[in-house]
Amino acid sequence: MAVTYISIQTTALLSQPVLDQLRASLERCGRAVLLVPSYEKVLEVQKALATHEGLTLGATVSTPPIWVEEQWRLYGSGERCIDPVSRVILARSALDTYTNQHEESCLHTGEGSLRMLAQLAQDGLFAVPNKDGQLLPEQLPVSARSSQGSYSAGELDMLGCLALYKQVIAQHQFIEPCEVYVRLGQLLPANQSMPSVVFAGFLSFSAAQEKLIEGLGNLHEVVVVSYERQLDTQPARSDIAVELLHAAGPSAQWELVASQVTQLVSRGVRNIVVCTNKTNEAWNQLMPKLAQQGIQVQAAVATPLFSTVTGVGFFNFVSCVARLLELEETWPAPSEGPWGEERTLGSMDWWPPAPLIDFLLSDSAGTDTKQIWQLDRRWRGNRILTPTKVLADLGKTSLTSARVAQATRDLQHGKIAAAAHKICLALEAQHKAAPSAQLQDQIALMSNIAAILRQITALYPQKTQSLGAYLQNVVALLKVLMERGNFVTKTMAFTSQETDCDKEPAVEQGGVPATEQSGVLATDQSGASASSSHKGESTAACVRLMSSQEAALLEPRSIEALIYTGMTTAEMRIVVDDGALMQLEDALQLYRPTRDLASVRMQFLRALEAPTVAVLLERSLTDEDAKPTFPAVMLSEFMQEYGCDSDKPSNKNIVPFPIYSAGEDNITQNISAASKRDVKGQSCAPLPAGKVSAKLTPLVVASRRGALPGEELVLSASQIESYLECPYKWFSLRRLGLSSIDAGFSNLEKGSFAHRVLEVTHRALLREAAGVAPFGDMSEVAFTDPRERIVGSRITDQTIEHARELLSTEFDAHYVHQLQRAEKLSDQALIPHVASQKEELRYFKEDLLESLSFQKDKLLGFEPRYFELRFGGKQGVPVTYAGVNFIGSIDRIDVDEAGHALIIDYKYRSAIGGEYKLFNKDDEFDPTVLPRHVQSLIYAQVVRKYLAEQNLTSVGAVYLGIKRPYDLSGAMPASFVERIWGQQWSDRFKSVCAGQTIEDFYAYLDACEQRIAEYIELLKAGHIEANPLDAHACNYCPVTNCEKRRA
Repeated sequence: MAVTYISIQTTALLSQPVLDQLRASLERCGRAVLLVPSYEKVLEVQKALATHEGLTLGATVSTPPIWVEEQWRLYGSGERCIDPVSRVILARSALDTYTNQHEESCLHTGEGSLRMLAQLAQDGLFAVPNKDGQLLPEQLPVSARSSQGSYSAGELDMLGCLALYKQVIAQHQFIEPCEVYVRLGQLLPANQSMPSVVFAGFLSFSAAQEKLIEGLGNLHEVVVVSYERQLDTQPARSDIAVELLHAAGPSAQWELVASQVTQLVSRGVRNIVVCTNKTNEAWNQLMPKLAQQGIQVQAAVATPLFSTVTGVGFFNFVSCVARLLELEETWPAPSEGPWGEERTLGSMDWWPPAPLIDFLLSDSAGTDTKQIWQLDRRWRGNRILTPTKVLADLGKTSLTSARVAQATRDLQHGKIAAAAHKICLALEAQHKAAPSAQLQDQIALMSNIAAILRQITALYPQKTQSLGAYLQNVVALLKVLMERGNFVTKTMAFTSQETDCDKEPAVEQGGVPATEQSGVLATDQSGASASSSHKGESTAACVRLMSSQEAALLEPRSIEALIYTGMTTAEMRIVVDDGALMQLEDALQLYRPTRDLASVRMQFLRALEAPTVAVLLERSLTDEDAKPTFPAVMLSEFMQEYGCDSDKPSNKNIVPFPIYSAGEDNITQNISAASKRDVKGQSCAPLPAGKVSAKLTPLVVASRRGALPGEELVLSASQIESYLECPYKWFSLRRLGLSSIDAGFSNLEKGSFAHRVLEVTHRALLREAAGVAPFGDMSEVAFTDPRERIVGSRITDQTIEHARELLSTEFDAHYVHQLQRAEKLSDQALIPHVASQKEELRYFKEDLLESLSFQKDKLLGFEPRYFELRFGGKQGVPVTYAGVNFIGSIDRIDVDEAGHALIIDYKYRSAIGGEYKLFNKDDEFDPTVLPRHVQSLIYAQVVRKYLAEQNLTSVGAVYLGIKRPYDLSGAMPASFVERIWGQQWSDRFKSVCAGQTIEDFYAYLDACEQRIAEYIELLKAGHIEANPLDAHACNYCPVTNCEKRRA
């Protein structure tokens, strides 16, 4: 017996040599075997054989994998051919075992090593010499890469792992198909009654397939029939029309193709193939355009499970839960400390759990959207959120849904396949109540995922792993399998020509597994899918979307027109694989079908044999970056057959066929499903940001929640300052509340933390100096006269160390208290999650400690007397400002023995002198002009009346910067500047002086209130048009599309 190779000039599968070989075998022994590349071709050939007399009985038509598996079941040793899912699972098991047994191994146990191991096993396990799971390195093929022919340590480890993998799959009664290919020739009976085996239609063979052909050739009559044709001086298809399509850019590509399809249909062409390697893109963009014209569109759209919304959503769910379970097992236990239970956070790299929210918002979760947004807000606002809390929330039907709660409980018991099955059952019940194609697809997807997980848990048991670690490994396996597996959807769309073009085209689609393997998702294959029924008349035009590999298998003269798209060097590029896998396979003398220049050329030439009316070759002249593209090698060779240098005409280059083009200028037509151009209609200029109609103006200002009808507007100093910065910024942040829902680790949280720590520190210092317990409910007013001097109540050389001790103790205590109960966004908890934030917290503590030393030589003669003095609200002193009720609190008020009071506002900013000054030192003071910051001025005016009742006089509004480098700023009479700064007069103090005397200062406060009242009247009137004070006013504003934005 021998192997006969026959070259033919036709792409027909049933060529004359093939028919002759089949007849000869049938006449000799009554049987014949014809092997073709795909299952779809099997069906086509079986149908075609029925038209040939004498070939209807006895001829077996199949694909190599199916036929080899059938023969193995008859003559093999009983092992099952391993499926792609089991291969990856057992490769993971072998990789784990090998690395545990060989601590010195160079192999990593990540996804890259797993993928390489699985691919090597699929391509050439037969080439790895081994015995009892051990590699036999002395029998390895000599590598041609170096004179020594050596293998690297990493490669030897991979081959050793591969040898162990062979033992692992044998224990599960599996065998790699590539080994079956090699061994089959030794097992089949050798006699004259064995049929001939004919291979037809193959573009190339792998090393294992070559071994199969060689082995069969020792026993059978084996014939390999292949198509071979090289471009020569004769045009490839001079018998049909040739057209060139030039799209100006990618956005014009599918509009150009759609217009040419319409032209072909108008000329009576009914069977058209569009060849593209971007099938998904073509389906999404070309199909709607054609469907609107009443043209049927068919395509097998292969989408990896990991690219589907349902697949990614479920993966996110199980991945997050697995991570949380792993963290829960090692989460630090609380301990008792001086301030009660002290909690320690574990790793917070999972917070906030955004992937979980993405899943809960998906259709497959079956949740209430509003409820999930509320849950998301709670999780994001809680920086001390724990895995246990999240898992508990997921397990509550009231917070999520019954299916999610059940799936969570299954995962907590390690039943990951059951979790997928629960969601699948819920989707089936939902589909039964309200059938839809979308639900049907989701059910098919979840069924495939559940089947994969059942295989994983069956072949990869937990053993001694903890539940969290085991689920993490299962999730990693699931990711690899979902990325390798295809969920093929055979789709067909059709819309009659009477359909309103503004409507979406009707689409019929159904998901099916990539191959029929007991309901288990197949991977590494595009697979076969069931045909969809046609709609409309059989004479209706039909466009099929195919890849270049599929188009190459078309029968000669089987279609009317072929549109070959993407003929640029970028889209038809030849990718050179020189990675670790290819290098090792080269050393093992393995090879598999790759996309090289010869294979791409052969695919193109074979596809050219299919049309009978026209072939259209398309390329975009520019790419996504508007850079010029270059014609693909095949397009250039095709043009050379017609005597052209390129596909672009010029005086010297005469192109003998028509060229159709489309520009990118008409964007609407290019992206429109109906291919409609822009139609100019009525237009109107957009309203300025913040412009509100008279009808809606009353809704601009709303009273606080729970306020009684007619209740006055209540504003704080920060709200007023926000409105002065920009009315629209106030409306966005304060009225609409468009601020972040994430609890942060920023100056906002540091400021709140500092206010509390400094309040307690100075209050304790005062109370201890007055002989009162440092902590208690008694107000300072009850045991002190603000004018009375109390030694030790302020920061001095004698009290600085004790004050530092008090601050350090309160800092630590406040941090512990936050870990105990700060679970809401409003708590503004300062909780570090990562090492850099922990370092920030340490630096922040040093800032506050050093700020005490800075205060030691400032505010001479003043001592702290009031802390967090509240105004407005239920507990504060009722007061109005600028015509509205005021609410807020003053950080600190220091008083001297003459009854002069300084209002102090802490700012966690550095070098605040320039930012918080009243005016530039080179300018003249103008009491009618408001400064950039007015909070301290508002506080000074608000507290004036209250202080007068206490026989005190407000003499300054001071900003105290508590971040290095420290500084003071604010507004005060010039007569108090030297005392407040603790140094002699300097020109820099001029910019904080509001007149010379206290009377001048009060006049300035009155003038500011009057000016601010004018703005508040505008606010009450609903005036919120954008008008930023300066570039800084636009910082942190959520309105990014404001036409007046300055930063």
